[in-house]
Amino acid sequence: MYAKILDEKVIVYQQAEVNAPVTLELMAGDEIEIGEVLQKNGSEWVQVKNRQGETGYIDGKTQVEFPRSTLRDAAAKNMRHGALWCIGGMLVTAFTYTNAAPGETYIVAWGAVLFGGLQFLQGVFQYLRSL
Repeated sequence: MYAKILDEKVIVYQQAEVNAPVTLELMAGDEIEIGEVLQKNGSEWVQVKNRQGETGYIDGKTQVEFPRSTLRDAAAKNMRHGALWCIGGMLVTAFTYTNAAPGETYIVAWGAVLFGGLQFLQGVFQYLRSL
């Protein structure tokens, strides 16, 4: 996932600690690729890579901006996956209900319906925030 640096000057360290050697400095407007997020000694560190392929770690408090298209892609993925889980849960419930004889048990896939619906709503709210 790519982001743009908003802070005036950001120091990139070789390792996820303040005493590590400095790899490079980033300026406001520089684009970076976001990697893994680490918790180390009570601080949050984010692995980054610049356009030239240089990698390192920045402080997790660094201000960045994600492109709206990236946010919309994540929102669409959450809506799609949430809808599939929810509809799949409803189909399993409907299928087992209609095939159960009177008095027999059937499966209510409430977990898939509930969590799929929640993931779908999360995607809707993400999309609305990206506008």
